[in-house]
Amino acid sequence: MYSMKLQVVTVLSIFCGFGLTLSLRSCASDSNNSDPYVHVQFVTSSVGWIVGPRLLQTTDGGKNWKIIQDGGSGTVASETVVDDLHKFQFINSEVGIAWDGDVFRRTSDGGRTWQESLSISADNEQQLASFFFLNTTQGWIAGKNVYYTADGGQNWKRLAPTPTGDYRHQREMRVAPELANYRPLLRFATAKDGVMAKLDGMVHLTNDGGITWQYVFDAGKPLRDVFFYDGSNGWLVGNAGLVARTRNAGRTWTHMTTPTTNDLLAVHFINPKSGCAVGANCTIICTIDGGTTWNSASIKSLPAMPPLLASVSFADELNGWAVGGLGMESSWGLIPSSSNIILTTKDGGKTW
Repeated sequence: MYSMKLQVVTVLSIFCGFGLTLSLRSCASDSNNSDPYVHVQFVTSSVGWIVGPRLLQTTDGGKNWKIIQDGGSGTVASETVVDDLHKFQFINSEVGIAWDGDVFRRTSDGGRTWQESLSISADNEQQLASFFFLNTTQGWIAGKNVYYTADGGQNWKRLAPTPTGDYRHQREMRVAPELANYRPLLRFATAKDGVMAKLDGMVHLTNDGGITWQYVFDAGKPLRDVFFYDGSNGWLVGNAGLVARTRNAGRTWTHMTTPTTNDLLAVHFINPKSGCAVGANCTIICTIDGGTTWNSASIKSLPAMPPLLASVSFADELNGWAVGGLGMESSWGLIPSSSNIILTTKDGGKTW
């Protein structure tokens, strides 16, 4: 049972005790709850979650947040920030997915309770680490192999081996082959059309639901996130300020010019024109023309040690959130303790 102080409060009163208005702070709390936040996601203009050492939910567009889990299922204690960026997905206001080690968990009540639904290990030498659900029933998981479910995760069918990259190329990029090969990012626009983006910069496309994969693009840098607004418009982000865009469902990609050389870890678009990407050193860049041009956002009260921003999501065209922190290993090197941060914008990403 949570104390009365922690039952229903706004974000900064949870993390820093600084009052009721969100502002930029590097918020280190007690040792059990100071780890970085790794995921923020809105499924409607009202309902969203922030995932970290606690699971927070809002049902009023971010005006108020509730702690619905304090540790345990639906939360993550991450010391390195980037390890757990893609282990959570909320499909609608009630249904969410979490990947915990080699166990797949599902919630049907907005995150209050989680049930174990899957454990695949017999033919997977590498831990499953990436998944995507198109809706509440259809989903894919990739590790050493790609699997598909048509019943919400109760049963899974092995489709194909996950495409592997060139060992020499991966070594030249200083990317561990096991991470590049078996921790791909998956996104599907339809039950047939999907994209797989990898840490070695390689992008593969499927048009048969994941049974076969075709190499279509080499980004030249490690890829960290992929986002599709609809069946045609998608974006990739990665190391050294990389952004690439597709307008034809991933068949071809075009590099975009950005104002940063910092690693970009996450990207989100609220419509085909407006979106933001976030990453290392508290980097936030935004676009209002679909990604053709990007501008650096203005951030108030930047901490002396700018944190990594691991995730970004918008509730509507004006209101958005970005989360992250400094893990034990970060761009600053080893630091004595981890920390967490939440930023918000009310002007579409211009200022935070």
